[in-house]
Amino acid sequence: MAGPKTRPTTASVSKHLASLPSPERRADCQAIARMLERATKAKPVMWGENIIGFGNEPVVYANGSTMDWPLMAFASRAQDIVLYGLRSADGFTQRLAAIAPAKLKGGCVHVKRLADVDAVALEALIAAAVKGRLQKAKAAPKKTTKRTQPLSPDTAAYNAALAPADREICEVLAREIGRALPEAENRVWHRHPVWFLDGNPVVGYSALKGAV
Repeated sequence: MAGPKTRPTTASVSKHLASLPSPERRADCQAIARMLERATKAKPVMWGENIIGFGNEPVVYANGSTMDWPLMAFASRAQDIVLYGLRSADGFTQRLAAIAPAKLKGGCVHVKRLADVDAVALEALIAAAVKGRLQKAKAAPKKTTKRTQPLSPDTAAYNAALAPADREICEVLAREIGRALPEAENRVWHRHPVWFLDGNPVVGYSALKGAV
């Protein structure tokens, strides 16, 4: 099962910035990187091929799932420099107006040229956004980690008896169901693995001819 494509890598940030074709864009990105490093007190890291991230503050979705993401990040795109995470700043609308002609597009702040915006106001916006994200993370209720019930011997045997392609799928399904329902008990029921909560069957899977 494929994971998210935007993940931290060991690629060189300095080499990535040096590869930008425009000297002005290169200088602008280097200056923004310094602002973000000062605000986050974290070293830059490449996320995927183009995003430069600082720190790590997982995004928590409504269903409780999380995704790793930088505390702050930016990327040099074809038309603009795109900054991620700035909407966490208090008074964001007023702060955005202070760095006009920068614009908000798709939840991110887009800057064409650093010379066009108030650099002091931009750095203040970045600092406020970092503060806002950290405060939000601190105020969020701590997620209690529940111990996942072990895979029953009959479920493990069911998976092991499958053809390799089906076995791989079923092992992933078993793992993800266990993570989503840590309190559920599993066993083979009516000839296929099923997970039970309070004695009630809630989810399962079955390997059929050509499909799972």
